Amino acid sequence: MNGFSGPKSLRDFRETGPRAHQEKLTEDLFKSIVNDPLSKITSHLPPLVSISYELRRQRRFAIPPIKTTRFGNSFIVKSARKAFK
Repeated sequence: MNGFSGPKSLRDFRETGPRAHQEKLTEDLFKSIVNDPLSKITSHLPPLVSISYELRRQRRFAIPPIKTTRFGNSFIVKSARKAFK
């Protein structure tokens, strides 16, 4: 199994509602992709940011300029923006 379904997942769905449940599943899926360098989709992630100084808000990915709402709402871009905030 992929770890994203089962009784606990269904319980979370009933407690929080469909929108929050979907966001939680999306966040878990993206983190599993980021943490698995052998994943086939890892090559599609934006490049990592390497900054040598301390910022208030750390960024992990170099997000490309977003010119359309459709691109901004795509799985990889939206997850990379929200990830690790």
